[in-house]
Amino acid sequence: MASILALALLYILAAKLGLSLALAVKQITTVWPPSGLALAALVIYGYRMWPGVFLGALAANLLTNEPATVATGIAIGNTLEAVIGAILVLRIVDMRKELSRLKDVIGLTVLVALISTMIAATIGTTSLALGHLLAWSGQPKAWLLWWFGDMGGDLLFAPFLMVWFVGWRKLTWLNWRELIVLLISTVAVTAVIFFGRLGYLGNHPPVPYLTLPFLIWAALRLKQVGVTAVSLAISIIAILGTVAGQGPFAGSGTIEQQLTFLLPYIILIAVSGLCMGATVMEREEYALELTHQSEELKIARDRIKKELSATAERAQRLEKSHQHILHILDDLLEVPWKR
Repeated sequence: MASILALALLYILAAKLGLSLALAVKQITTVWPPSGLALAALVIYGYRMWPGVFLGALAANLLTNEPATVATGIAIGNTLEAVIGAILVLRIVDMRKELSRLKDVIGLTVLVALISTMIAATIGTTSLALGHLLAWSGQPKAWLLWWFGDMGGDLLFAPFLMVWFVGWRKLTWLNWRELIVLLISTVAVTAVIFFGRLGYLGNHPPVPYLTLPFLIWAALRLKQVGVTAVSLAISIIAILGTVAGQGPFAGSGTIEQQLTFLLPYIILIAVSGLCMGATVMEREEYALELTHQSEELKIARDRIKKELSATAERAQRLEKSHQHILHILDDLLEVPWKR
């Protein structure tokens, strides 16, 4: 019970963070961290944690002064999204919390970020429309923004929480030092991109992809622990810069349009980084397996050599015994003749 209440409290805090970046409708936000928190909690601790998701979602929406019926509908949608998403990735791909396989990342992206998020978007926007907090004509647009927001939460916060839950203990002191240097470098370059003045570079869309080398560095050296931290840092700075009206995605159009253009970039950064990290981990796992098999073959070869050597020695002893028996038989056969 205590863990469920703790999850509900964390959900409320994460919702407060997400709602600070809400768009035209205050219940729809750029990136929804609670979706990632809910998924990670159910994957790590099991489906029994779903009441914590529901209570947290219900309380978070009631705190925005929504009608109880609307808040309940949204909470149901958020809970179903997390539960069904966890069931899909655990039952279909048997997803590992460390996301060490490419199929783990694909499962998270397709089954959770693309599919299960549709549930919350559909139920949530319908609840708002039924509660007269959203015009029916605006539901399609609101649905798309809600879907993108939950997708971003699942691809940024869920991997970070799951990977760090099992991975931080494996970091050595040298890993920590490299991770700190990597994060400082990432934050510095990303801040220049999204808060600096890069007019002399044309300030065109390719500029944000200068962050990709840091993702590659993270994947090759620190794998998913580094990738999730770098992706989260890049995304947070990119959102803050765009909301402040700066960076490559700011400029013409409303803030909604600017953030809508930013979200595919965030999703691309998150997914590409996770894919690179998973590929490196699979390669290392295969190399370790091949090394282990090679050692087993070497042991088997040495054992076979010993057995062959022992067999040869036994054959030599048998041959000597055979010759000795023949000599004895010859002696026995020669005795009567000599008499």
